[in-house]
Amino acid sequence: MGYFDALTNMCFKKSEKSHWLFFPWGPFGPGYVIYSEQLQKKLRRKIKIFYLIAFPIIFLVLSLRNPFLKIISFILLFTASLVWINRLCSHMIPTDEKLTLKESFHTQALSQSLIGLWLLIISSIAFVVASFYILFNDLDKWFIAFLGLGFFGFAAGFFIKSIIVRRNLRKKGSPVN
Repeated sequence: MGYFDALTNMCFKKSEKSHWLFFPWGPFGPGYVIYSEQLQKKLRRKIKIFYLIAFPIIFLVLSLRNPFLKIISFILLFTASLVWINRLCSHMIPTDEKLTLKESFHTQALSQSLIGLWLLIISSIAFVVASFYILFNDLDKWFIAFLGLGFFGFAAGFFIKSIIVRRNLRKKGSPVN
C-alpha cells in the first residue's frame, strides 16, 4: 500500500456494529456512519484523490516568495477543503463514536509498507543533515535551518515510532501489509 493509501486509511474506522465510520478531520472532528460498502469505496477514492491534488498545491504555495500570497493561498485552500468536506458529509449521519489519536496512528503504521517507512526515515534524516549543513554554513538562513531540523526531526521520530508500533501490532496478530 502506498503513502496516500495510508493517509486515506487514517480517516476510516470499522465500528463495533461492523459499519464503516468516516472521520474527515481524523481524530480532531466528528465521524459519520457509512452504511454501504459502495459509499465507503467511493469516499476512499475521493479522499485519496484530494490528497494527491492537495499535496502538490501545498508545495507550490510554500514556494511562493510573497508571504501575503502564501497566507491568502492557504486561507483559500483551507476554505475550499472545508466546503468540500462539509458538502461530502452533508447527507451522512453523525456517529457518537470517536477516532482516537492512537487508533489513527495504528492505522497509519499498519497501512504503510515497511520499505516505504524506511525510505521516509532515510529521507527525513537526510533533510535533518541538510538543515545542519545550512545552519553551520549559512547563518543568515538560521530560521529555515531550525524549521528543517524541527519538522524533519519530528518526521524521522514519527516514522521510527511507526515501525516500532507496526512490529508490536504484528506480534499481536494484526494484519500488516
